[in-house]
Amino acid sequence: MKKLLLLSVFTLLFVSCKDSVETEVPEEKAFDYKAYLLRNNDENIPTFEFPANAPSKNIFKIIDNYTQQECFDGFRFNYKIGAYKVQCFAAEFCHNPPPPSNPTRLSFEINDKNGLWFNYKIIKPNQVKDQSLIFLNTIERDYKRFIIRFKVDSKSDALITEKILEDIIEAYLTFSTSLFKQEYGKPIHKASQSDLNDFKRKHGMLIVFYDIESLRVPPPPPPASEINNEF
Repeated sequence: MKKLLLLSVFTLLFVSCKDSVETEVPEEKAFDYKAYLLRNNDENIPTFEFPANAPSKNIFKIIDNYTQQECFDGFRFNYKIGAYKVQCFAAEFCHNPPPPSNPTRLSFEINDKNGLWFNYKIIKPNQVKDQSLIFLNTIERDYKRFIIRFKVDSKSDALITEKILEDIIEAYLTFSTSLFKQEYGKPIHKASQSDLNDFKRKHGMLIVFYDIESLRVPPPPPPASEINNEF
């Protein structure tokens, strides 16, 4: 009888342990600081995905369809590039001319034969990450924020452009890891959202889409004699 009682107790303990394992609450997913650093985290900002060799006019059409407008001055969105989502700004400047600015800019062009002109020199695609780090480490301004502008022939290989963008992103993340530790005195993976917001404000990366040839200049105002002064 005593043995039977002990067996019942052990059986009950085993079942209880088994149930506790099955109902164990999974650990909270770690905060993805890389994703937070790269994307626009406004919940109202849409995310678009399109071929990396798409011309600006195709991107503008995507935005026009989304906004149900024929034209826009400026529009912010996230662009899905491989495993990344990166904050972007597109501009048609239909109603107002572009404001004067002098941003730090990293630019590249790819021709129809996939030749690469990167930051004012010809390089091979496998050199992009190293050249991006050189660019980032030689920015002389206190704030290291910069924009990416690129022009790609529609006949080029979209996968090559995508890989170039991914290499620039990875170089930026490497650079940011070092710079964050230097400025905040702690590893970037321990950063709070407030820290990252402050860091992005000073040292963020932004892809910009516009076509200078297609900028629409607003018409001049009508002569004073044609203005209705009744109101």
